[in-house]
Amino acid sequence: MGTARALAMAVLAAFGFAVPAETAAFSLLPDPRQGSVAADLTWAARWSPEPDPFGFGTGFHDGIQVAVAADFAARLEITDPAEIALLRQTIVRAFAAWQTPELRFDVDFDRVPVQGIDRGDGDAGWEFDLFAVDETHPVFADESYFGYTRLRHRSARNRLLTNGQRTEGRVIIAVDIFVNVDLLLPLARILSLPQQSAALQRLLMHEIGHGLGFGHPNTFNTFNLHYDTDENALNPMVLDPVDPVAALLYTETRNPQAILSNDRSRIGPHLFFTELTNDDRGGRDALYPSLAVCPGDCSGNGETDVTELVTMISIALGEGEWSTCHRGDLNRDGGVQVDEILRALGRALEGGCEP
Repeated sequence: MGTARALAMAVLAAFGFAVPAETAAFSLLPDPRQGSVAADLTWAARWSPEPDPFGFGTGFHDGIQVAVAADFAARLEITDPAEIALLRQTIVRAFAAWQTPELRFDVDFDRVPVQGIDRGDGDAGWEFDLFAVDETHPVFADESYFGYTRLRHRSARNRLLTNGQRTEGRVIIAVDIFVNVDLLLPLARILSLPQQSAALQRLLMHEIGHGLGFGHPNTFNTFNLHYDTDENALNPMVLDPVDPVAALLYTETRNPQAILSNDRSRIGPHLFFTELTNDDRGGRDALYPSLAVCPGDCSGNGETDVTELVTMISIALGEGEWSTCHRGDLNRDGGVQVDEILRALGRALEGGCEP
């Protein structure tokens, strides 16, 4: 079976992990429940920007290292070299969607992943290990999900954050992601090829989000607390990277299209979204705040593209909302000026953030 069938299975993966529900803001995994927004976000599990304090060497100081099982394509019945290349591109894009100037992924298809997240008990796996397995695998013993993520974290007293501050909290040290081929393959004929690739990317983005420390925002009434800067679930969260917690509050507002949603009750174009929503980006920026100066980098991924330049011009002309590219407002005057657009253009041409 080719990519056209093997990727189509992901149409339900974006919403088929749990019971029907609605979505709100962003949530954390595991749910910290420390008694206040500040305490919750301070204690929340995340990857370290320096080698972890436990001696395993994990962290994104050298890029979060990703290993993909050698039989991943074969288990999806993909054998054509061109289709394997497409699958690999889809996997790489899924990880890249979560990147910031500091948080980067190093995806290598020659690494050998190892199932198991107990590093202290002999796990020799990489930081993220990705597998395609059948539904008899133990991770699907209780319920037959389309995807499942397991992560291991430990408490640290002097954990470094990406904004240079240190606090007590939890550090993620290992992640295993599994996709269930027995649920995925029967859906292989549903979508067009572009939809198939997009849906698989969204599924993987969902699971990667768990591996970065985020939960299902639609399970607010049972498992998770949720955070936003206001009661509007759709607008951007403008957070100060020096103190990203200051603007956050508890909320129950809804956005059923968030990448981290596992809402089965709503089907629509968002099942093929390959960009983070504002809620997803808000969560990323809260746990992994960046002090890097990246003119025009509206999405916060450490790069500036033509679409973002157009957004800045729209804001400068008074036709766009400042919050849609607040990172373009380098002097923090509430607008976008010509000199800021020119600096963004320079970044787009040269690549990356300013030194």
